[in-house]
Amino acid sequence: MFFNNIEEVDFVWKGEPLHESVGKEECYDWVIASHVIEHTSDMITFLRECERLLKPNGILSLIIPDKRYCFDYFNPVTWTGELLDAYEQKRKRPSPGKVFEHFAGASRRGDHFAWGQGDTGALSLMHSIDEARNSWEMARTTTDYMDEHNWRFKPSSFRVIFKRLGSQG
Repeated sequence: MFFNNIEEVDFVWKGEPLHESVGKEECYDWVIASHVIEHTSDMITFLRECERLLKPNGILSLIIPDKRYCFDYFNPVTWTGELLDAYEQKRKRPSPGKVFEHFAGASRRGDHFAWGQGDTGALSLMHSIDEARNSWEMARTTTDYMDEHNWRFKPSSFRVIFKRLGSQG
């Protein structure tokens, strides 16, 4: 049965520092984050928290969507300055502008939200501009977390960001 293969959840993260959720530090040989960092409001803090959980020489393994092959296609790639701003502001939820950007640019290829390099089909937007504006307004007036892709990468842009962040000290 398929459900027998699902790993039990050990910790449910609710926005507190990860080491507080887990209750200890330097306790894991590896951390695997599959389709997580693009949703974080403050990616740098998330990565630092993962570092706190890892033993010396531990490994962080990330699985991140390539914006060229998913609904992020029309949205711009993330750059280092955006991540630094979110870190400095200690963001706990996406900015209204990020919410707008997500809904205004979310696309599909045919009926698919993600596709491969050879896939064809017409690209189209998933939401109207009115839906994007309404989402922006909701993000401005609520304290609720609105889940969307804050950060968008191509392999080359991700490497550049990490090189730049590494030189930050």
